[in-house]
Amino acid sequence: DAVTSAQLDVAQAESRLALTRQLHAKGLASGRKLEDDQYSLSKAQERLRSLRETDLTIEDRENEVLRRDVEVRRGSLVRLRAAVGREGAALERAQAAFAQRTVRAPVAGRVVRYTFYVGEMIRPDMVLYEIFGGEARCLKIRVPEKAAGEVAAGMPLDVRLRTVRGLIPRRFPGKIDVLRDVVEGTGDACYRVAYASFDPDETPVTPGTTADVRIRTGTVPLWEFVVEP
Repeated sequence: DAVTSAQLDVAQAESRLALTRQLHAKGLASGRKLEDDQYSLSKAQERLRSLRETDLTIEDRENEVLRRDVEVRRGSLVRLRAAVGREGAALERAQAAFAQRTVRAPVAGRVVRYTFYVGEMIRPDMVLYEIFGGEARCLKIRVPEKAAGEVAAGMPLDVRLRTVRGLIPRRFPGKIDVLRDVVEGTGDACYRVAYASFDPDETPVTPGTTADVRIRTGTVPLWEFVVEP
């Protein structure tokens, strides 16, 4: 699926570059726009090449070796428990090593996207999977690059769901749980991805619902709370 998506990105980038070249030849597109489209095509081609060269079976082979190692140690532990006390510790180490390579979702739901690649060193604050359909309410927020430095994990926010209508907009409280360390971009927009939780009270929220999020990063005058909807 990732390779297919990358192929579509390359095809789109090639089409966009061809159109920009035609417009540039007629004086209707700037040289900067042409350079940006050429860079976007090169970036999409490099991502496709990297995906095609990735060996997706490495982790499966490592897990199979560890699984067999655990089975062998379990069998030997039954025979040697009385004579060799160290075998129990070795079995625990093998089970721990196997568990470290197993990804388990903390909530129920459907995996829609993963953000890691084979062989990547992961950290506790990295987002590995995006899951929809669970009980927890999680927002994926795109913080504009100009405000990314003022936002941090743990900051409060309020959420206005676009599916909830009324004369007085209803806002729900929440907070930022995780903030990614890198600035990403789509087209001309650059942003930093943050993940936040919020309390919708008893309001039904379907997966994929869009929302407007307000994050206060500084001192706010009292009149703003009174006047702002």
